[in-house]
Amino acid sequence: AAREKVPRHFLEKIIQELIHKGLVRSQRGPHGGYLLARSADRVTFRDVIEAVEGPISLNVCVGEHADCSLMGACGMERVWREGQRRVLELFEKTTIADVRGPRHAPAVNMRRSGAV
Repeated sequence: AAREKVPRHFLEKIIQELIHKGLVRSQRGPHGGYLLARSADRVTFRDVIEAVEGPISLNVCVGEHADCSLMGACGMERVWREGQRRVLELFEKTTIADVRGPRHAPAVNMRRSGAV
């Protein structure tokens, strides 16, 4: 949290959500901390995003709780639905294992690298 300048309370809340959804577990002891609850190749981006943010929805007219007064009459509905389908497909097939670096990679300064 300190290295990335993320408030500790904010990070703790995220960790608790991940624990609640069964994605992370805590381990006590001198080498304790937080670990993935299952292998990285079985944790998808969708799992993580929805654990913290809830159902993924690109717009109010698509997604789990679609609610738009123009449904059926809007020319963009098809575009939003296709975008939603593609995003979910990508997030469901992309796992933590797909994007993690080498196990002992040096820490990256997210701001300096342009990632944030």
